[in-house]
Amino acid sequence: MRTVAVLGGGIAGLSSAFFLSRMSLPSVSKIVVIEGSNRLGGWIQTQHLEDGTVLEGGPRSFRSGGKAEATTLELVDMLGLKDEIVTVSKEKMRRRLFINGKLKEFPQEFDKWNLTKSVLKGIFKDRWILSPMEDESVQSFLSKRFGSNPEIMAFADSMFRGIFASSIADISYKFSLFGKSGCSSLIQLQHQMKQTREELKKHDCELVRRAAEEAWQIWNLRRGTGQLVEGLADALLKDPRVEIKMDTPCQSMELDSTSATLQSRDSEIVKADHVVSTVLSKNLASMLPAKHEELCDFLSRIPTVSVVVVNMVYERDLEEVPQGFGHLLPTSEDPPILGVVYDSRVFPDLGPINTTRLTVMMGGAWMKELEDRVGSLNDESLIKLAKEVLHQQLNIDASPVYTKVYYQMDCIPQHRVGHNQILQCIYSYIGEHKLPLTLAGCSYREIGVTGIIQDSFHQALSVQQNMEGENL
Repeated sequence: MRTVAVLGGGIAGLSSAFFLSRMSLPSVSKIVVIEGSNRLGGWIQTQHLEDGTVLEGGPRSFRSGGKAEATTLELVDMLGLKDEIVTVSKEKMRRRLFINGKLKEFPQEFDKWNLTKSVLKGIFKDRWILSPMEDESVQSFLSKRFGSNPEIMAFADSMFRGIFASSIADISYKFSLFGKSGCSSLIQLQHQMKQTREELKKHDCELVRRAAEEAWQIWNLRRGTGQLVEGLADALLKDPRVEIKMDTPCQSMELDSTSATLQSRDSEIVKADHVVSTVLSKNLASMLPAKHEELCDFLSRIPTVSVVVVNMVYERDLEEVPQGFGHLLPTSEDPPILGVVYDSRVFPDLGPINTTRLTVMMGGAWMKELEDRVGSLNDESLIKLAKEVLHQQLNIDASPVYTKVYYQMDCIPQHRVGHNQILQCIYSYIGEHKLPLTLAGCSYREIGVTGIIQDSFHQALSVQQNMEGENL
């Protein structure tokens, strides 16, 4: 009988192990999840205060609307958590930009006629004049179509800072919604999205159908995003084939075409017939032996950025905070400040009534500028800056009754221009050397939680096909 090792106990590792445990793998007798820290969940870090307040130090909701998102809803259904879902009304999804020193709702408070003209012109150019390049930055892709409209570019810049914590000048368009869709034009993408929505309304899973019919944009669980981690861990621990090893940092891995031996600093962790690595690519590179130097080089070429997250809780409902999801800032406004999430407006049920919860996001690709501004990255200096940001952008003078700073180091891999070529090199090497290694997690194809979960499902299918195919 055979063993599969899953490296990493974040959402990618747990979902990969769960999907593997539910698949037909008669030759597999053991699935071992290896986590270096003393907790599961990775960048998902949910905190519960005594008064029932739910705070998030990482991802704070789950997206809905596409096929990738449907996989997460199916997972929630399988875990028996569908009654724990908290949905968000359209009113609460209003998005704003802090631009030119003012808070403006997009697109309502922008020049709609100018926006409409620019969008129609961009769609025309995209359909009949331009064709996608092999690879280019999001900025290059958009500026060729909408470059004459600074408001569209500012919105796109702000959105990508909120997602990748980086500049649209660096991120490859191939890892944008359009690039991943496989569509040849924006019109085709719009048609594809409409068709997907209709297909999801006929999905086998009732929860997916409900989300499509009610047009959910985002949702959460009553105990926060960490409840999904808890559900996965509980389900895995009930499976006799699954073992979860925590506080077990993997220091090295002997890897050849037949097996892998994972080692801690002073002992063997497990010998596996196949490894699913969900840790950062550069961390995997540090574990591999010198004979795979070429693979290590490719894995090390995927950079990351770090983000500081500051949670602020106030003991009353601050009228200064408008209805909506939050606001983001374009690079031109204040580079180290990425945005503010109005947590208590989006999910009022995740905390006591008449309180306010806000989250200030900082750093990313501008971490050096953040360090220069505060002098030293510590709780005191960052909370002080967060208060200044909220005063400047929302006119908040009240003092928070609770604050929490999260230092999410190396949390977002950067899928920059050329990333697709790096992936091709990585997979070519693995294939040529017939290594029993599958790659999942945020370094490779997806960085959002729902995308990572769907990718974990696809990678688990790949493991099933490879391992069971060998037995034929």
